[in-house]
Amino acid sequence: MYPDTVGVVTVGCGHALFSPQAALALGFISMGIPASAPAILADYTCVKHHIIKVGNLQLPEAAQDALLAEDLKITERRLLEALPMALSYPESAQIALFDLVFNCGELTEKAWPHFLAAVRAGDWKGAAARSNRPQVSATRNEDTKGQLLDAVHAG
Repeated sequence: MYPDTVGVVTVGCGHALFSPQAALALGFISMGIPASAPAILADYTCVKHHIIKVGNLQLPEAAQDALLAEDLKITERRLLEALPMALSYPESAQIALFDLVFNCGELTEKAWPHFLAAVRAGDWKGAAARSNRPQVSATRNEDTKGQLLDAVHAG
């Protein structure tokens, strides 16, 4: 377990654990054997309260892969709910949009009205200008902006 960019306890490739119960539902191990519930709760609490940067327990690779596969399905569903035509956009725009949804959880009209309007209009420059997320690194924001700008030439 580790804290994500906004401090949410996370495991694997960005799978948020919003509660201790979510951590308990996973198959954490310690030195090759199943971790006890108290050990999982202790790890979760220590990461959540920034006592340690990375938890001591491990989640087997197969379990991490399964979480990622499910998260990717959810991300695609949420992307298509927000932007039903997303799969027809240039590939670089799809990558940027997928990253935004994976990171933010969803793209709502309330939180992203001007960004979504630009995307729907195929205004990739406008979308790029409105794609900043304060919770991620400048490099990641620049990558997203670049992918959206690449869509200008791909469309």
